[in-house]
Amino acid sequence: MSLDLQFDFLSSHQDKNVVVKKVDSDNEYDVLEPLIDKAFSYNHTNTFFDRLPKIYTKENGSIKNQLALSADGQYRASAGLFYNEMVVAGNQLKICGIGNVFVSEEYRHKGYMKSIMKNAVSELIENDTDMAFLGGNRQRYEYFSFEPCGYKYNIDFLTRNEKHFIGNRENIKLEISPITKNDKYLKEIKKINEARHAFIKRDFSPFYDIIRSWDAKIYKATDSGKLAGYFFERQNGEYVHEIGYTDKKYIPGIVNAALNMSPDGKIEIDCPSYDKNLLGFLSEHGEYLCICPVEQFSVFNYKKTVSSFLNLKSETSFIPDGKFSFEINGIKRKEKFEIISENNKISVIDLDDKQKCDIVLNHTDAMRFFFSIHSEIRDGISDNVKSWLPLPLFIYSTDLV
Repeated sequence: MSLDLQFDFLSSHQDKNVVVKKVDSDNEYDVLEPLIDKAFSYNHTNTFFDRLPKIYTKENGSIKNQLALSADGQYRASAGLFYNEMVVAGNQLKICGIGNVFVSEEYRHKGYMKSIMKNAVSELIENDTDMAFLGGNRQRYEYFSFEPCGYKYNIDFLTRNEKHFIGNRENIKLEISPITKNDKYLKEIKKINEARHAFIKRDFSPFYDIIRSWDAKIYKATDSGKLAGYFFERQNGEYVHEIGYTDKKYIPGIVNAALNMSPDGKIEIDCPSYDKNLLGFLSEHGEYLCICPVEQFSVFNYKKTVSSFLNLKSETSFIPDGKFSFEINGIKRKEKFEIISENNKISVIDLDDKQKCDIVLNHTDAMRFFFSIHSEIRDGISDNVKSWLPLPLFIYSTDLV
């Protein structure tokens, strides 16, 4: 499977002694682990694998998720492909997080990165992946179809915002304590995630390891023995990357508890656009608010992904009536479909190859059109359709790899 014409320049000569394939034995863990850790454990006292116990343990067989490149029989590079499901407004998307993309320092500038990423994208296509995501340098991964997309609200909340709050508000005193491996509230915390309008599935068996990803400190909030919510933070308590709650009345108490964990009296909180309760509180009482991209994404099934996130937006916002047709020359295939919004109901229908569409987009332009905070291409369409966009693509950093 080859990438489309936008990415033909990726083709390069590959040494016949170079082999790229999936790792097929758990025994390879001890060989690859030191190489991956050396590439990513900088500025940390623990290993890279310690930071992501949800996927990097010898016992769970996750080493078989590695797409590894060997030259002359020795590993020189790899990338981890970690598949999962994302539920968006009731629709299931097959997703893949790509992690630990590396080339050993002494073997760089030989085309190994291109080989790894081309093979990774080919596997994603062959496995009928709807969407993939990764982190890293923008320009590096644009070569391989990934684009900074989605949007999140990042809000600064300060001690003085809490101290000088004006207005009437129920501020329930909550008990705050660390979440433990055998915590009796783990299943309830998992249910909070699954009650969201969009969520990535978090299996229960590694759930504790999932929520403590990236050296997170994880806390629960209870009210007279009943779970009120939780928050996950890192960077010495200054960055709160996830908040969950059982009732919106607990939001002020949870935010205040997170603020008390910060030694500087200041926290940054990430919030998706569709969490209206949390966003409403933070935007009204926080000090600063900015809108940022979430991560780098590549979509391989546009109709399914776009319709899922449009339905998500219609669940939490009003979508004006309108219709618009698209021809997208994607990485996997060409897609032609029409989106119709009527009375806040979304329908997406396939078009045959002979039908002319309102707009023709290549993959990069389509990613920006649907999912970027800003797209110049959107300036040329009707205001009704423009108001549908960007779509509320968001992933909690808990779920990144």
